[in-house]
Amino acid sequence: MVEHGTKVGALPVGSVDESDQKSYILDPLDKEELEVLDKVTNETVDFRGRPAIRSKSGNWKACFLIFGTEVCERMAFYSISANLSMHLQEALHEDVSVSARNVNNWVGTTFLTPLLGAFVADSFAGRYWTIASFSCGYFVALALVVMSVTLPTLKPQSCDVLYDEKCANPTSLQVGFFYMSLYLMALGAGGIKSCVAGFAGDQFDDGDKKEAKRKMSFMNWWFVSISFGTMCSVSFLVYIQIAVGLEYGWGIPALISAFTTTAFLLGTPLYRHRKPTGSPFARVAQVIVAAARKYSVQLPHDDDLLYEIDDKEALDPANRKLPHTQDFTFLDKAAVPGAEVMIYNCKGARPDPWKLCTVTQVEEVKLLIRLLPIWITNLMFSAVFAQVGTLFLNQGSTMNRKIETIGFQIPAASFPLFVTFTICSLLPLYDKFFVPFMRRFTGEERGISLLQRIGVGQVVSTLSITVAACVEMKRMAVAKRYIFENGIIMDHSKGSGATLDLPMSIFWLTPQYMLTGASEVFISVGQMEFFYSQVPDSMRSVGAALYLSTVAVGSFVSSLLVTVVTKLTMNSNGGWIGNDLTRSHIDYFYWLLATLSLLNFSIYIACARWYKYKTIPGRSTSTFTSPEVISPDVTFHPIKPLLHPPPPPTTTTTHHGNDSAQIKQLPDPPAHRNGHHNGNEQM
Repeated sequence: MVEHGTKVGALPVGSVDESDQKSYILDPLDKEELEVLDKVTNETVDFRGRPAIRSKSGNWKACFLIFGTEVCERMAFYSISANLSMHLQEALHEDVSVSARNVNNWVGTTFLTPLLGAFVADSFAGRYWTIASFSCGYFVALALVVMSVTLPTLKPQSCDVLYDEKCANPTSLQVGFFYMSLYLMALGAGGIKSCVAGFAGDQFDDGDKKEAKRKMSFMNWWFVSISFGTMCSVSFLVYIQIAVGLEYGWGIPALISAFTTTAFLLGTPLYRHRKPTGSPFARVAQVIVAAARKYSVQLPHDDDLLYEIDDKEALDPANRKLPHTQDFTFLDKAAVPGAEVMIYNCKGARPDPWKLCTVTQVEEVKLLIRLLPIWITNLMFSAVFAQVGTLFLNQGSTMNRKIETIGFQIPAASFPLFVTFTICSLLPLYDKFFVPFMRRFTGEERGISLLQRIGVGQVVSTLSITVAACVEMKRMAVAKRYIFENGIIMDHSKGSGATLDLPMSIFWLTPQYMLTGASEVFISVGQMEFFYSQVPDSMRSVGAALYLSTVAVGSFVSSLLVTVVTKLTMNSNGGWIGNDLTRSHIDYFYWLLATLSLLNFSIYIACARWYKYKTIPGRSTSTFTSPEVISPDVTFHPIKPLLHPPPPPTTTTTHHGNDSAQIKQLPDPPAHRNGHHNGNEQM
């Protein structure tokens, strides 16, 4: 070998033996091997389609730019929704119940469009291009919203009192343009909301210990970041709306949207990308159609006779095999092979997925079916949370909002600040102290399981609406006494009860707002992580959309409840939800929500005990406890491809003809027969 300090170029020809020559040949490859070792193992690529380099991409530096788009979206959404109910009542002359219903419908649509965004991202566009394109559309929608409250021809005349006879009604153009702008915002939000969490999660490589550890706290800190955007909205921006005008309070988020969208696009070289895996909805439809076509086919006694992907294809993290389970066996008929397998094999092609599906594809559909009961039993929480931007706001508008010591009057629309303040305060404490403390007793990596976390959130949510009902009873008693003692004559036809300034501090509403925030800490983060981790690997964007769709459908449920209750209770006294809050009984509506929440929780307990987590093969499959995983994505991954094969003890090699692939050696690996897992093991 060459001694240290000897220059290779100075050696005479023939002065080096064969072993030395080999060392010189390996030296350049060693540098290339170092570059290969720096590549990520989660199959992500850079913006040019090359394998992503760990030191140059991903991690928190990329997440900050991705978070920026969501923070901006949340800031704009909450700055508009915070005062939207009052704007609809004052500018568009809508009743309290009508404005509450319209706000709920818009919020529901905003959280339902992520299903469309997930479809676009997973089918063909990818998460990056979906976020980029929908962010640009979101900025355009915000600009239109600002125009609707700025341009004289589009701006309705605001009135301080409902049904003020001196105030002109808005024109059809004004109403139509405003609602068109709002729903264009909802469409733009769909591409952002559905992809931001998944795209940020792609920036962490589970094959690297440091990055896998960072990902464990990813969801909590992601929620803190978007809560920060909400906090800015309901404090600073709402104050600007009240003190200066809507054109400024809604114009600032539009400018911020332009800035964050530009920053996101400039950060393109930093991102790690996953290639689209195809439409998840098509994969589900294929299983249903194939099973229906074979409804009369008998299932084989041996599960290994069912059609499955080969081991080489299963090395792709997006196509990891799922073991066969005995639930929903009708769907297994979609994987029963027939003569079509031989026909397609002769042609050198794969079978038509509308006629024959793999066991893994069938199990993906089963996973989604198992998620449905959990999804349904989380709708009630969203229906309760919908009151924060509607009826809670109407309560606060009648109460004393002055802080006498400093002579400042708090806008009623700023009180959701206590929700976000509670979230931002409790989430770091939850991650830092609660999780390690509970881990000692439960043995759970997360402290308590995901389903237990959601259950605790449902209990706190029920408590928050119960407290709201009690506070409303107190507010109504104060209002009646105040009217009687001051001899005030109410003009109920104009809804003047909504304009009272009662001698009751708005801070009475603090407990219900803070309890709502505490329920978000448990249930919202728990839902997001649960759906993200439990959906099939090829449907990560759908997992985020499932969480958001609970908010959407929950808002529609709230809208339906408001409509039904208003129609059934409307009488000469105004019913439960009327314009005159001194004669209405919002407390009755709150008690109804509390009762429904309690009933929903009992059903949720049964569904949570029935549910089986998607777990790593060889580990326990408990029901009401989480699988023993480090992070939602941690299962097994292909080892980093090396130019020089590592020693045999650390890897095993599976051969497929002339091809070979290296995989990590798993503890207690499950038995394989023809490339198929045993049915008792769950992924």
